[in-house]
Amino acid sequence: MQQSLRMLRMIHVFMLVALFVYAFLPEWIKPHPSQLPNPIIFYAITVMTAVIVAIVFFVRRRMVLSAEPSVTTATPDPAALMRWRAGSIMCFALAEAIGLYGMVLRFIGFAFGQVIYFYIVAVVLMVYCRPRLPDSYSA
Repeated sequence: MQQSLRMLRMIHVFMLVALFVYAFLPEWIKPHPSQLPNPIIFYAITVMTAVIVAIVFFVRRRMVLSAEPSVTTATPDPAALMRWRAGSIMCFALAEAIGLYGMVLRFIGFAFGQVIYFYIVAVVLMVYCRPRLPDSYSA
């Protein structure tokens, strides 16, 4: 359990740092699109982001939280431990995708003020899904 937790924390930190790189990269490169971006793209990606947020909550409840009772026992169930790790990594990856959407929108030509919400949502989801020991863990 401790080794899995340590691995998840390392993955979490690297992915959280990557979100800040995604926010910084377009500002450093300063893309200059030749035309104004289509607002339909922004709305479509915003809807997709809302769906991803719902999926993160679903995956967290279905895979991570449901596996915690089996993981916190003296002899953790290997299948539950695998489900707990996989669910956590899926949540991280989905949150990371939202940050990537923000970066893509910025490169397309949308203003930083429009895409900052994608970065904020991604960071909030990463903090919410941070790997932690369940409350009932005793080892």
